[in-house]
Amino acid sequence: MKKYWIWKVILPTLLCVEMTYGCFQESLVELRIIGGIAGFRRYLVIYQNGLAYVDLGKEKVWKYLKENKLIEIRRALENLDFKHLKPEYIPSQPIYDGFAYNLTYHGFTVRLQDPIEDVAPKDLCDVVKMLQGILECFRVNKKNCNYFRRG
Repeated sequence: MKKYWIWKVILPTLLCVEMTYGCFQESLVELRIIGGIAGFRRYLVIYQNGLAYVDLGKEKVWKYLKENKLIEIRRALENLDFKHLKPEYIPSQPIYDGFAYNLTYHGFTVRLQDPIEDVAPKDLCDVVKMLQGILECFRVNKKNCNYFRRG
């Protein structure tokens, strides 16, 4: 009975999920946002094939980014000399109800804290804001969000 369960149920399910969502692909970029007055958590993973996993706490969604948005994100990340960034950009006087950001790209993680504009390079701030915009677009205005493919 155990062999039947593995071969007839679990394996086909995993293959179906992989073919549909590409879950076993390497991620292109990840952004975690923690903090604010309410102490909320937001999480975004964009995979190499354009699949985005959005975790808004109560709501978790898989959607494909439009090709032009994926290209824009790739360019911004490639233009950012990620390997030569500092591991942290923490201001000397952080905003206590502000946000903390963890940005991971090609295995390198950079930690930032509000106000990021005071301590981080402009290109890095722009990437964080772009990715945060994807999260916010989905959270605030799902129906008119033009970052994702229809369907």
